[in-house]
Amino acid sequence: MMQFSVYVRHMPTLHQAQALIKQIGPQTPPQGKCAFILITDKQYALTQNFYGPSQRHEKTPKQYEQLILFEDF
Repeated sequence: MMQFSVYVRHMPTLHQAQALIKQIGPQTPPQGKCAFILITDKQYALTQNFYGPSQRHEKTPKQYEQLILFEDF
């Protein structure tokens, strides 16, 4: 196990992602560990989620709400 929690943040450009890493990285606690993994939107779309037996009865949303930043009209 590498972590107990994972945080995801979308960054529109590599330059913006690198700037955020420069800002957040130095704030890692002395005994902490922080890893930044940069992936493309296409790679993120291939994410597969697995749930244990206790979550089988939970309702899975049929459609996900998405934030639309740019839309062609």
